[in-house]
Amino acid sequence: MKPDLSDKFDALDKQLSTHEAVCAERYQTIIDRFIHLERVAYAVAATMFLSMGAVVLKSLFGIGG
Repeated sequence: MKPDLSDKFDALDKQLSTHEAVCAERYQTIIDRFIHLERVAYAVAATMFLSMGAVVLKSLFGIGG
C-alpha cells in the first residue's frame, strides 16, 4: 500500500521545519560572532587612537609620563 499524499506532505513539512530551525540557529550564531568581532574592532581602534593622541600630546607639550 502506497503512503498517501498527506503523509508525504506531513513528512516534508516536518523536515522543512527542522531545516528552518537549524538554519535560524546557525544564522543567530553568525550574527553573534559578527557583533563580538565588531566590539573587538572598536576596542582596538579606540586603543590605537588614544595611544596616538598620547604620543602627540607628549611630543607637542611634554605632557605625560
